[in-house]
Amino acid sequence: MQFYQPRHPAAKVSGAVLFSAALFLVYMQSRGGVVSHILSWGAGRNEALAGAFYWQFFTQLGLIGCLSWLVIDPRSTVQSLFWGCTITSLAMTYLTGGSRSSVIYFMIMGALAWLLRERRMAVIQLAAIALADLSLMDILGNLRASTYGGTID
Repeated sequence: MQFYQPRHPAAKVSGAVLFSAALFLVYMQSRGGVVSHILSWGAGRNEALAGAFYWQFFTQLGLIGCLSWLVIDPRSTVQSLFWGCTITSLAMTYLTGGSRSSVIYFMIMGALAWLLRERRMAVIQLAAIALADLSLMDILGNLRASTYGGTID
């Protein structure tokens, strides 16, 4: 069985991210906007997000596309479109569900995909990713905790 290299991964992943962004905007509109959605986390994310799992799934399609692009195209990490799509998708994933771990898991999967593709380990890059993950966990945790008082700090 032979697998062929997909053509135009940048265009296809950009389309997936745009589709996810459109669904993200529709979901945010249905929740009364981004600010009111984030404030609803103060009551508890399980209660605030009950029945919204399918929205979270569809907003993560962009991240799955970005991971696929990372695996398929060795030059993806030097393209600004890749990083724009990845950062946008990570932000949408966090804002949809408020889960820090969903962002961190995708960052770890991206690092593992890069390691498997390159077949080498760069200790400095892995340490930088680990520090970025810890910093991101703290920042996103503080944002989520600030909603408990009814305001976003």
